[in-house]
Amino acid sequence: MPADSSVAPDMSDADIRRWAAQGLQFLGYRPYADVTEASFSPLPAHGDWSDEGIAAIRGVRLNQMSLRYARAYHTFWVNARLWRANLEGAYLSEADLRGANLREARLHNAVLDRVQAGRAVFVSTDARSINLSSADLHGADLSYGIFEGAVLSNAKLLGASMYAIDLRDAQLLRTDLSRADVRDAKLERAVLALANLHDADFSAAKLMGTNLTGAQLNGGIFLDANFKNADLRGAVLTGAVVREASFEGANFDGADLRGAIGLSVEQLCSAKWWRGALLDADIQAAAQARCGASQPVFTGPTRP
Repeated sequence: MPADSSVAPDMSDADIRRWAAQGLQFLGYRPYADVTEASFSPLPAHGDWSDEGIAAIRGVRLNQMSLRYARAYHTFWVNARLWRANLEGAYLSEADLRGANLREARLHNAVLDRVQAGRAVFVSTDARSINLSSADLHGADLSYGIFEGAVLSNAKLLGASMYAIDLRDAQLLRTDLSRADVRDAKLERAVLALANLHDADFSAAKLMGTNLTGAQLNGGIFLDANFKNADLRGAVLTGAVVREASFEGANFDGADLRGAIGLSVEQLCSAKWWRGALLDADIQAAAQARCGASQPVFTGPTRP
């Protein structure tokens, strides 16, 4: 374990696992790799930085390599082969990982903020508590990955494949998940406030206790999704498919539910709070008749 307390801050500076590194640091030596700004993959031929030129790069092969706690700021890994590589606690801020294959890699507590990782493969990775804030992950494959407690705020996941991903307790504030495949994902207690879920597929996703305040869910698919106790205040669900979704205990205060496809009165009545929600006229009338007048509904202006 590194002497630097910023790595695994939940561990005491006096923890015995830090002693060896602290002793070496006292002698002016850090026992972990420092490859800051290194290029592991060759640059594109003839300076061709087009998508085709980048795709043609023969990335370095470092399968099962151990780079635990390495300092690799602004490094170049395009199309690298890092299958089952150990990058636990590594610092790869602003690295270029476009097209890299990190299938089954260990990225627990790694720092990858502001990385370029479009179309990279993170299938079945252990990325618990990883920092991917402001990362560009468009078109990446994160299916079956464990990202519990991860930070992906302001990240770009446009069109990403995230099937059965584990994002419990993750931070996705203002994250772009538009057109992403997030079916059967675990998102319990995650924060997706102000996130963009436009046209994304969250079928059968587990969103219990998730914070979706101000999120854009319009046009998304939420078939059989579980929103139990979710916070949907101010969220926009116009055109969203919510058939068979569970909203038990959810908070719809101020949410826009006009045009939601498959929304039933039973779903609405099971919610904890829907005062101020914008509803279509037929749903409003049925809700007032069945759910009672204790939670008044605001219809708002009719959509053009």
